[in-house]
Amino acid sequence: MPAYPFIKLTRNAAAVALLTTVSAHAAEGADVADPVPLDAVTVTGTAASPYGTQASGTGTKTDTLLIETPQSLSVITAEAMRDQGVQTVQDALRYTAGVMADAYGNDSRGDYSLIRGSDYQSFLDGTRQLAPDFIYIKPDPYQLESVQVLKGPASVLYGQGSSGGLVNLTSKQPQSAAGGELAADYGTFNRRQLKADFTGPLDAGQHWLYRVVAVGRDSGTQVDYVKDNRALLVPSLRWQPDVNTHLTLRATWQYDASGSNSTFPPHIGTVLPNPNGRIPTNRFTSEPGFDRYDTGQAGLAYEFEHRFSPVWALRQNVRFTRARVDYDSMYPNDFSNPDDPFIDANDRVLDRYYFVNKIKTNTLTADNQAEARFATGSLSHTVLFGLDVARLSEDGQTASGLATPIDIYEPTYTGFAAPALSQKPHLQQSQYGFYGQDQIKFGGGWVALAGVRHDKARNATDALEATPASTQDDSATTFRTGLLYHFASGFSPYASYSQSFNPVLGTGAGGEPYKPLRGEQWEGGLKWQPADARTLVTVAAFQIREKNRLTAGSDPFYQVQLGEGQVRGFEVEANQHISKGFDVIGSYTYNRAVVSKSGNADDVGKRIASVPLQQASAWAHYAFPLFDMPGFETGLGVRYVGDSWDGNDTLRTPSATLVDALVGYQQGPWRFAINASNLLDETYETTCLARGDCFIGARRTVVGSLSRRF
Repeated sequence: MPAYPFIKLTRNAAAVALLTTVSAHAAEGADVADPVPLDAVTVTGTAASPYGTQASGTGTKTDTLLIETPQSLSVITAEAMRDQGVQTVQDALRYTAGVMADAYGNDSRGDYSLIRGSDYQSFLDGTRQLAPDFIYIKPDPYQLESVQVLKGPASVLYGQGSSGGLVNLTSKQPQSAAGGELAADYGTFNRRQLKADFTGPLDAGQHWLYRVVAVGRDSGTQVDYVKDNRALLVPSLRWQPDVNTHLTLRATWQYDASGSNSTFPPHIGTVLPNPNGRIPTNRFTSEPGFDRYDTGQAGLAYEFEHRFSPVWALRQNVRFTRARVDYDSMYPNDFSNPDDPFIDANDRVLDRYYFVNKIKTNTLTADNQAEARFATGSLSHTVLFGLDVARLSEDGQTASGLATPIDIYEPTYTGFAAPALSQKPHLQQSQYGFYGQDQIKFGGGWVALAGVRHDKARNATDALEATPASTQDDSATTFRTGLLYHFASGFSPYASYSQSFNPVLGTGAGGEPYKPLRGEQWEGGLKWQPADARTLVTVAAFQIREKNRLTAGSDPFYQVQLGEGQVRGFEVEANQHISKGFDVIGSYTYNRAVVSKSGNADDVGKRIASVPLQQASAWAHYAFPLFDMPGFETGLGVRYVGDSWDGNDTLRTPSATLVDALVGYQQGPWRFAINASNLLDETYETTCLARGDCFIGARRTVVGSLSRRF
């Protein structure tokens, strides 16, 4: 396993961190009013339903009720993830409105989902997870308290990102009540996993709290020769000298050993017929002994908050991570001739390419916030000012080229010698943004929201012998506004407008750098949550436009930025706590994603690849006694994913209906459960692309778990 020496923080970012921390401690010397409750950003209040929350910091970076947030926001709790038996963050998103969770199958290289037709940006405890060059390291659901999905542009608070939205993962926090859990899992593909989670105070005054989360796994996958092994350790320590101050330190060490379970099979033999039949879903298209996707990371983070008066509070989140990836793979050449990629007359043999990528990165992210709560006449304000920075440096080696062909129906693996590697240019990315926001309550039930932000981003690569040095600078100012009225009956109609910006690397034919993608969303909706908090329903209609999309131009070697995508949609999401032990969640999504402007006139009106027009899902969990014995539980879920298209409107990926189930028994601190995903073992593709390849959906997976809480 890799060693991780200490890495010094970059000078400018360290200065920002030091300045904010010194300011916080200086404030402690001032007069302090009576203690007031801490206003943590990522903590969510518990509702009557274990599947629901009343408040979240993801939508506003202040602790705000969901019913008073004028934008669609979904929260998946740890209890929901446990009951559904999720194995990845991607799995956790399957019952969320507006999300195509398994957009590219169950890919070992990342959690690849689409929100409102676009890729999303991932955050951990409010700080960006930077992941260039296939170095995304998948967080484990067991280390998380919740998965929070903010839909639509969010650049005002979070900087560069997708027009579709973001996913904010919130970590388990140290608790003042002592407790713990030990769990063991065993299931399909010889999955063997041990998990541990312990927390509690370290002193009688509960000024020091700790938590330790650990996961160890040895497993295969549905693809031959591909493993899914993991070792994870997340210790955290919280210092809270009084109710106005807390500091949480968290370390993360993770090592994953996997391979290429995305095998990129061609259209013929998946969604299109092949005289030899369907290509087996377990078919491995790389080479045993050569193929790998091994990742490792070591990181240290802290979250600091000090409230030094009833008005002012200061917060800072900082995260440093060192990561590496060893990615060696082969994939079939479906791309040279997507209509007929086989090189033999019997439609069995495909050429292959090899790809090697060995990367190391250092990343630093810091988010500094100052919050003020005050009134001006009849207006109640929550004002937020912030500065966040992100820095990444990357070094690595790579190689690619033509390899030996493969009979995809009866492969013969002959091995592959590692090729000579070439050095990649040293890459540095930096971004900083200043933002401000005001939430105003007035008139009994009105809530208004307004925010603005300015970002600057730089991507720079050093020169190599065959590659000149390059620097690309981008900047953008983004806006957000919203208006909501909260009736005493629990209804909250709202309307909002938000913007996004996302730099695009590269240059056009004339050498000019590409402009950032610019997105904007109009959203209107209705939320309902009665006083007992047993129900939360969100209905949202929206339109997103994303400008400066790359499209083909007159020069075949360069793309032009004349593209625009448009997504119009409608979503319904409901979370209902019917009675103790009986909870139901459901969603419906309608997304029409098309090209609205393009350098190629023929592209206008075509559907954006991989985005189903309709999706629907429902999950119900019920705990009940049997033969006068309490503790039994069952769960049933149904997911419908509609047809999608390849990007050229020529190849349709058929719809799929999938069933998930749970049976379990809990007696005292012991719990035994069996979870099944895709219970009926539906064979399906999640998407097929015009470039020539398809992505296979996850087959039936059954996992039994035994746990004991302390």
